[in-house]
Amino acid sequence: DPQGLSEHQVIDMKTRNYVYPYRINPFNRTSGGLWYIDGSKTLKSTGNFPSIGERRGVIFIGQSLVEGLQVFRHRFNNHANRQKADRGITMFLVGEMNKGAFRSTNPADAFFVDASDALNPVMNEFAGIMTIRIGLATNKPTDWIVLLITQDTRALEESLAA
Repeated sequence: DPQGLSEHQVIDMKTRNYVYPYRINPFNRTSGGLWYIDGSKTLKSTGNFPSIGERRGVIFIGQSLVEGLQVFRHRFNNHANRQKADRGITMFLVGEMNKGAFRSTNPADAFFVDASDALNPVMNEFAGIMTIRIGLATNKPTDWIVLLITQDTRALEESLAA
């Protein structure tokens, strides 16, 4: 058993439903006896990416972009190079979108990339800073499953309609 918790405390649905809204992912056990963490929350409820899956995906994208954009270091910080960076980022994000990383399969709805001159005034150019703003429409995890079970009355409705 997890340290300090008895099995009945961990698996009790009432206890799990109590702690989960406080962003605590409770332990659970499969019918086969394997323990797992039951939840997708991070302790930080504020911010753009409050679930574990979103956060991991964004970290991957960020690290990949940092590595891929190294080619622009020590090059001229001008409009042409910012547009090349924008296109490279867009191509990478389209690839991630095609893998299902975002809520949409339409690039205009899945993400945006802004490497505009407005974000990069002359002062930034002289300071050697290239600023690129990226917005991601990440997928959201399923936290709760609600089952609505009703009587199937289609046959009755068909007979009444005839």
